[in-house]
Amino acid sequence: MELKDRIKELRGKKRLTQAQLAEGTMVDQSTVSYWEKGRQEPNAAQRKQLCRFLGITQSELFKGL
Repeated sequence: MELKDRIKELRGKKRLTQAQLAEGTMVDQSTVSYWEKGRQEPNAAQRKQLCRFLGITQSELFKGL
């Protein structure tokens, strides 16, 4: 599994749209789309915000990668 797939999986488990995840992580929806397509990866600050919003640790974010 790649990070792009993990982000999409976690978003799906929380039943969030890309727009909701973008709002919760303070990025544009296009950024979330880029993450999920593997065109871009979240930087350190974005990963921290992503984990905070999803209620997970960074270890959980990278689990299985």
